[in-house]
Parts: sequence; C-alpha cells; structure tokens
Amino acid sequence: MGRERFTVWPNLVSRHIRIWGMNYSDNFWLPKDFPNSEIVSFKEEVMGFLKEALMQVPVDYPFRGPIEELTKEVGDRKLIYINVPRTNYKRKEDAFREFEGHEVIRVVEPKGNGARVYNAFTLVYHGGLLVPDSYIKK
Repeated sequence: MGRERFTVWPNLVSRHIRIWGMNYSDNFWLPKDFPNSEIVSFKEEVMGFLKEALMQVPVDYPFRGPIEELTKEVGDRKLIYINVPRTNYKRKEDAFREFEGHEVIRVVEPKGNGARVYNAFTLVYHGGLLVPDSYIKK
C-alpha cells in the first residue's frame, strides 16, 4: 500500500519515451475499537475483494475496477467496492488522455441494534497522456 506509479511505453520503447502514466495513493483505515486479533485477516479479506474488483476492469475505462458498485458478504460483514472516475473528455475513447478518480471499500457490519458503516480502504488515482496528441494515431 502507499504511492505507486504505472507507465505505458507502447511502440516508443526503442526511443525510451513514456506515452501514458497513472499514479495512485491508498490508505487502509479501521475503527479505533477494531479487535487487534482480527486486523491481519480482515486486511486480507479487503485486499482479496479489491483484487476481485480489479479483475473486472471495464474496456471503455481501463484504469482501476468496475464503475458499477460491487458487494460481497464475508461472514456477518458486507464489503462494498465503489469506483468514482472522472475525465474531461466526452468520448469514451479519449478518456485515457486525462483522468482521475477514487476508489473506496466500504464495510457494513452489525453493531448492537444497528449497523456500523466505515471506509476500510480508500485510493485516489490520476493520470493521462504524457506526450503531445501528435504521437497518437488517429
């Protein structure tokens, strides 16, 4: 977890020109009263769920997980994956030119007579084209 950088160099590798990049930074949060004995297994559950979500990347917005909300029941907890992307381009095929967004894994668990809801994982991402448009075939 932390800050990561991802760069694509297709067709320009021999010239060592990066044409597209993405940065992201994440955090893992737990309530103060979360049992210490469950932290490791809970993080593994959340990260496993995140990997499942990332395997469902949409073709028209291929940066992180799906844009539709995903849910998973784990014991008496419900994990909810939410991806909120933004781009300044109207055409889907231009979304890679400049984009940003955030992901959240929200947890709903029973607590007394109600439910406790909290964000266990948050991630912010952004990226786009690193070269002029003239490098991209139309």
